[in-house]
Amino acid sequence: MKIKLDLNAVASLSFFAFLFTSRAAYSQQKKIEKRQGTISFITPQNIYVGFKNTDGISDGDTLFLQTDGRLIPAALVKYRSAMSCAGPQLGDLNLKTGDKIVAFAKVETIQKSAESTLSPVTSDTAFVHSGALLQPVVANTPLIVTPSQNIYGGLSANSYSNFSNYSNATNFERWFYTLNLNADRLGGSRFYFTNFMNFTYLANQWRGIISNPFNDLMVYDLAFGYKTNEFQAWVGRRINEDVPDLGSVDGVQAEAKLGNLLSIGGIVGTRPDFYTMNYDSHLLEFGGCLTRRDTLSNGFMSNTFGVFQQDNSGRIDRRFLYLRHTSYWFNSLSFYISADADLYKLQNGIPMNTISLTSLFLSSTYTPMSLVSLDLTFSALRNIIYYQTFSTTVDSFLLSQNQLRQNVTATISLRPAIYTYISFMGSYSFQVGDILPTRDAGISISQSQIPFLQISLTATYEKILSNYVSGAEYGLTFNKYIPFNSSSVSVGFTRNDYTYGNTPGSQFQDMVMAQGSTRIVNNLFFNMFYQGTFASTTTYSSIMGGLNLRF
Repeated sequence: MKIKLDLNAVASLSFFAFLFTSRAAYSQQKKIEKRQGTISFITPQNIYVGFKNTDGISDGDTLFLQTDGRLIPAALVKYRSAMSCAGPQLGDLNLKTGDKIVAFAKVETIQKSAESTLSPVTSDTAFVHSGALLQPVVANTPLIVTPSQNIYGGLSANSYSNFSNYSNATNFERWFYTLNLNADRLGGSRFYFTNFMNFTYLANQWRGIISNPFNDLMVYDLAFGYKTNEFQAWVGRRINEDVPDLGSVDGVQAEAKLGNLLSIGGIVGTRPDFYTMNYDSHLLEFGGCLTRRDTLSNGFMSNTFGVFQQDNSGRIDRRFLYLRHTSYWFNSLSFYISADADLYKLQNGIPMNTISLTSLFLSSTYTPMSLVSLDLTFSALRNIIYYQTFSTTVDSFLLSQNQLRQNVTATISLRPAIYTYISFMGSYSFQVGDILPTRDAGISISQSQIPFLQISLTATYEKILSNYVSGAEYGLTFNKYIPFNSSSVSVGFTRNDYTYGNTPGSQFQDMVMAQGSTRIVNNLFFNMFYQGTFASTTTYSSIMGGLNLRF
């Protein structure tokens, strides 16, 4: 067995060691609650996310996209209502309606469960929320709150159709059904239930779906849990909150607190089939993690360190180290950092112990005042290699092509007037072997609440230079929001002026977009989206529509 070190990985480990062992002293008056929401609709200037409630979510907070077990910064909160948040997108993620979004809400800890020891209320009279009523609490009287059952989630049905006059294009219609169901404190007990699943199929393949409906059912989360203040355990398929990069795990997960700051967790189970998400007993995985959570005077910090091994038919598929840091400081500065480092390598049939950086993602948002926001992200990614699962392609392709892909993106958002927003964006991407790096810069100007019409107008311009395409994109979008029934209508036009490789002359594409969303009744919404792309001889059209129910 040989040992090989990657200096990038060693530097990352040293940085996380400093964060993990740093002391934080400070008030424990707030706790951080992970809260899930769903993108209800998207406009060029804002992402709209629905939550069960937005208590504890503040302007300037970062919303994260939860996908394939990862939490990736997706949007910045600028507007809030009782059940939704909205704000500009972060980075270049391909967000869509129905995507799961995570927020970290800062919730006052005056309420505690029945087994907690509660400090007396020191003010003469305080009001605390218990169920649906506000009840007065007399000073020096301990507060006892009986846990109550809470069921929440969402159900959606959407169709997506694609049409083109291009001779070799495949026109299709695809249906998506999504169920997200969560139950906290079932029957007032300590038991919990979580579920998230998708069912999708092509309309012209319905006959095959009827004969075997489970082929296209993707279950990402289906688990029962037991939780107390000091311990929790889960059985079933679940995405671990402390190690989301593992994705879905079939098995047993447990976590126990070690004092006030530390907790230790373990996972034993299998991972689903890479392509079908079906249960596969051959894909054993196991490992553990240590998490430290510190509550700061005006924020919080969480650091997780874990080691995991994934097997395939009894042989090592992957062994890796996982590190994650999340922190909010003074309600104006936030950091999110995650890193993977492989600890095992199989080269020419020889196993090696190694420390090699697989991925590093850093995101920071600084909002010194409501008029200015600064966002900076950096990513360095390699393909994840499963040496047994991908044994036919590892030596010939993945190892030879697995260069580190790096990207830096910076965004400055300004609000020079109460209804005016200006954003400047720039990014730089590169990889070993590229003839030229990819450079991207743009500006966005939005004016909301235009007098008389009460509409929002957004103008955008973006310039891109790379080794295979160069050009510009510019557009204009109108948005109208109707508070009466939570409706929104958007219409936009974009022109792309690109030059591809050595192709002479510019190629133009005109894009037209229209979308709308409206509340039908209570928490039932209808949404519709259309996008048409028109080139010199070809046209492409996409239509998406459906119903979304939140409960």
